[in-house]
Amino acid sequence: MRSLRPLVLVGAVLATAMLLPAVASAAGDCPNGMRCETVRVPLDRSGATPGTLGLRVVAQRGDRPLLLVLTGGPGQSGASLAAGFAPVMNAVAPRFRIAMLDQRGTGPDGLDCPAMQRAALTDLTVPPPGSVEACGRRLGAARAFYTTTDTVADLEAVRRALGVDRMAIMGTSYGTYVAERYARAYPDRVSHLVLDSVVPQENVDPFFAASMRRAGTVLRQLCAGGACRPATRRPVADLRALVERLDRTPIRLRVEVGGRRVPVVLDGPAMFDLTISLSSFLQGELTLLPTAVRGALDGDPRLLRAMYRHVRRQQRTPVRSLSWGLHTATLCGDLALPWGTAAAPAAGRTAAVAARLRTLPAGHFGPFGRRTAQRNGALLTCRRWQPTPVAPAPAPGPLPAVPILMVAGSWDLSTPVEDARREARRAPTAKLVVVPEAGHSVITAVPCAQIVLARFLAGRPLGRPCARHRAPRPGAPATSYRPAR
Repeated sequence: MRSLRPLVLVGAVLATAMLLPAVASAAGDCPNGMRCETVRVPLDRSGATPGTLGLRVVAQRGDRPLLLVLTGGPGQSGASLAAGFAPVMNAVAPRFRIAMLDQRGTGPDGLDCPAMQRAALTDLTVPPPGSVEACGRRLGAARAFYTTTDTVADLEAVRRALGVDRMAIMGTSYGTYVAERYARAYPDRVSHLVLDSVVPQENVDPFFAASMRRAGTVLRQLCAGGACRPATRRPVADLRALVERLDRTPIRLRVEVGGRRVPVVLDGPAMFDLTISLSSFLQGELTLLPTAVRGALDGDPRLLRAMYRHVRRQQRTPVRSLSWGLHTATLCGDLALPWGTAAAPAAGRTAAVAARLRTLPAGHFGPFGRRTAQRNGALLTCRRWQPTPVAPAPAPGPLPAVPILMVAGSWDLSTPVEDARREARRAPTAKLVVVPEAGHSVITAVPCAQIVLARFLAGRPLGRPCARHRAPRPGAPATSYRPAR
């Protein structure tokens, strides 16, 4: 997932002027053939809180139609990726010129909450004690101005600054949510939508129930035809049993992150975090999970511990690449949470979570359970976030009748395929492509998905180039462990 430059607004005329983008040259070298600018936008578009933000924008020069590429997170920077990403996209989409930006709160001046930044987090990792609260205090009242509603208004300012009437938008993960929201707010300004790893307009379920249920489907597919023998014949039941055991007796270990040995707890929520990380981002290593789970149940957790250490070590990112301060401010400001909006008093939040869970049927969370759902990192983070008044997100509705491509990985537990199907039902023009055994961020990870994208942007039939895609299955990993007899 910024530095703020205070500016006092005097009178209605200046306040109105601040709603228009001011453009200046961006600091530093600009890649050849690209235009680099900083688009200044108000921190608070109501004018009640003074200050402006600079959005770094990098766009290819020329008069071809514009394709604006939105990164994910929330919190991932984009401008620094443009020089490398644009030539790749030009090969796929030669009719378009590419633009990328640092959304508010991201990039070199991204919102910096050091304790969270050091903790090697994912959406589901439970942040260290006190880190969320310290982040909220550090951002102060400004934390109210980093919702997707603010970002959508920023994109309109960027469009005007770049001087285009309409633009194609490609979003990945959280970027799909921004793209959908922008397309709903400014339908006449969008020519195409490409949504990769779709977050629906309802946004993320704070309990992640669909992801938890789909974990069982993914494990059954992974182990079909006896692929996980001799380690196990019951991978889903094994995972359920291990989660229940770890919730009673967690494994405590230390993980080296950024030169520091960090204490971590491997419990039910951590197992969900591990499962979603492997399935969404490390499909080759997912093959080891049934073996590791069976080993832990049989009293040998060494493989499970090694896998968890490996995944956590890869999660640390510098603030200029992914701001966890912005991630938290946006997520907790956007989500529909059991206690209501981000402005709800902290005192009643725990009870609201428990009350909501009591309404959900048994089996709602697949091989996981209510305890895992109740203590997942995203929900705990927002429960600890200070009460913050924000405008509610608009109700979901139909997407504009423009060409729309949606791409989902069938093994993606971060944005499960059910979410893409839900959003596709809102768009009569949408073409949904589900890539078998693919994880998150499909277009950048799977070459056949780039063929789909090229055909879509060229207005050609998509065909089925990904029909035979399969995740890597290195070296029969199930044989590396023999259950104790």
